[in-house]
Amino acid sequence: MTGNLGATVLFEQLTALDARLKQGQPPEPERREQLRAALADVLDAIEQVLAWLSAEPDPTRRPTFGSKDSASAANNAPALGRPPAPRLASAAARHRLLELARALDEDLGAAEAPLTALRAGLADSPFAPALEAVAEALERFEIDAARTRVRQLLEREGG
Repeated sequence: MTGNLGATVLFEQLTALDARLKQGQPPEPERREQLRAALADVLDAIEQVLAWLSAEPDPTRRPTFGSKDSASAANNAPALGRPPAPRLASAAARHRLLELARALDEDLGAAEAPLTALRAGLADSPFAPALEAVAEALERFEIDAARTRVRQLLEREGG
């Protein structure tokens, strides 16, 4: 769950900050802002999970697991289901997109985790159709098409 909460990004940024401080170097202003954004993303995700935990169970609600292929699992799930995947805020989404791009270039087996997190965390966003296209391209082993889609998402996300 820490990866879905964006805590991985926060941890990596804190580790880099710690290394700079140990070398006697002050934190860079843009790094401080990135750290603040990552922390805000984690706190927002925690709030979403806590809100879900305090919600009354709805026996008619079926959980969604971020994949169209999990319909049979959702039909057999308990009434309360799993908490919804926290929405990926900008810093966490960008981190996952970069992770996915790196996996598409270096290790296709590593692409599943970031793609799954992105699909779940951005399910109802304008990015969802492009992520579905990436997943479909990978299912057809159209790696170049998947890379192109991910690059387009990164450009759309700000570089």
